[in-house]
Amino acid sequence: MSDFAYKESSVRWHSLRQLLYSPASTYAWESGGLPQSIEALTTDDVAEYHREFYNYSNLTLLLVGSYDAFPKPIFDVLDGLDVEIVASPPRLRRPMPPPRTKREKRRNDVAYASEKVHIGTMAFAWEGPPVEDVETYTALEMLIDFMSTDPASPLRRRFTNRPVPIAGDIQFDITDYFPSMIELSFTEVPLTSYMSHAAEAAVAATTRYRDASISASYP
Repeated sequence: MSDFAYKESSVRWHSLRQLLYSPASTYAWESGGLPQSIEALTTDDVAEYHREFYNYSNLTLLLVGSYDAFPKPIFDVLDGLDVEIVASPPRLRRPMPPPRTKREKRRNDVAYASEKVHIGTMAFAWEGPPVEDVETYTALEMLIDFMSTDPASPLRRRFTNRPVPIAGDIQFDITDYFPSMIELSFTEVPLTSYMSHAAEAAVAATTRYRDASISASYP
C-alpha cells in the first residue's frame, strides 16, 4: 500500500477517484487502505469490522460445476451450521452504498516525493456511460484506442511524438465502474507547461462542468 504515497500512477489514480466520487462511495477510497490509515488501526478496530461484516447474514454461497446429482455432502455440512446461522443477528447495513459522482468541476494539486523535479503529471477524469450500455461502452473503448494507442494516433502526434514533446506519455482509459470512469492522463509534462495550464485554470475556475481534474507536480 505504500505505492499510494510514493508511486506516481497510484497517487494519480487515487486522487482522481477522490475528486470524481463522493466520500460515501467506495470508489473514492483505496480498498487495501492507505499507509497512514493502516498505521492508525488497532486490533479492536479489525475485530469489530469482522464482527460487523463477516457473518452469515452477509454470506452468499455459489456452487459452480457440473453435478450429476444433488451435492449432498456439501449441504450436509451446511445443515450442521443451521444453529449458528439462526443465532447470527441480521445485519442489513451494506458496506458499499451505490456510487454517486460529484457534479461540480473540481481541481487539486498533489505534491509527493520524486527524483523527477522538473516534470509532473496532468490528469483528467469524467463520468462515462453506464457499463450496461454495451454498445456505447464498446464504441468509446474503440475511440479511445484509436485516439491514443498507436504512435500515429491523433493524441500522440499532438502531444508526444513531435520535435518538442508537450508530454512524455499518454494514458487514456475507461474503467468499468457503475457508472464507468474515463481517465486521460499526460505524464512527464515539463513544469513550465504545467504552470501555464495552472494559470489558465485559475481564470476559468468559476466554470462548472460534469468532470473532475487533477494536476500532480513534483517538489
